[in-house]
Amino acid sequence: MLGFGEEHGEAAVRWTVGNLASDFWIQEDDELRRMRSFLESKETIFFSGLRRATMGPIFLVGDAAGMCIGLTGEGIRPALFFGEVCGNILRRIIENEISLEQGLAEYRAFVEMKRFFFDICKSAQGILTRIPPKWIDGVAYAIQKERVWNWLHDKYWGLTQEWGIDSQF
Repeated sequence: MLGFGEEHGEAAVRWTVGNLASDFWIQEDDELRRMRSFLESKETIFFSGLRRATMGPIFLVGDAAGMCIGLTGEGIRPALFFGEVCGNILRRIIENEISLEQGLAEYRAFVEMKRFFFDICKSAQGILTRIPPKWIDGVAYAIQKERVWNWLHDKYWGLTQEWGIDSQF
């Protein structure tokens, strides 16, 4: 997996997408061997889905709550996003603005409002992992087009703002 948010992330992702159907030659035990990049079908499941947001009096965030984006495998940004929301609720509990029960209910409701997004991404992952290998060239070609890439990039990075929080992450 490439770190999409890394300083060199966009260039690395562009190179990877542009070379999805390429062949590479590697040296292995004094022998040159051809490796076929992504041409064999393989199913990869990043996660099993968004789970419950609380367990008894405990708030769950990140992997504990299944907050991994199934389409991309990204879990850090959702963990930071929901962690910020959880932290704000916890602050209100500590300052006696709301009770623990109210905070737990508020957090559960907030996470549930985002379930549709996680379900869509999980479904898309299931579809994409079953694409016939010969179609990958077309998908990769379409994604690397400047207009498509810019739209996907902007949409993807705008998720936390669309989710209703002005996060700094």
